[in-house]
Amino acid sequence: MFTDNKYKQLFVDWNLHAKGLLGRFRSTCGQYIEDSWLAQFIDDLNMQSTEFNLWWPLHEIQSNSEVYKQLNHPIAGYILAHSSEFRALC
Repeated sequence: MFTDNKYKQLFVDWNLHAKGLLGRFRSTCGQYIEDSWLAQFIDDLNMQSTEFNLWWPLHEIQSNSEVYKQLNHPIAGYILAHSSEFRALC
């Protein structure tokens, strides 16, 4: 999403989706805070993506379990997709 420009063309509102993805990613980072790969992954994204570099320090969290995506597919045209995430409460 952040390192390949084709996604900026594919998503109708790329900024909205990218910020949402980043917020959902941040909401899961706490469970991996001790893992060295996480810091390296974040450093890599900061170096490769201007938007990630700007938005990561904002510390925004998003825990939406439902996401609507509007895509502008080069062959299929306009696509509206809906996804839901279910998590165990234990």
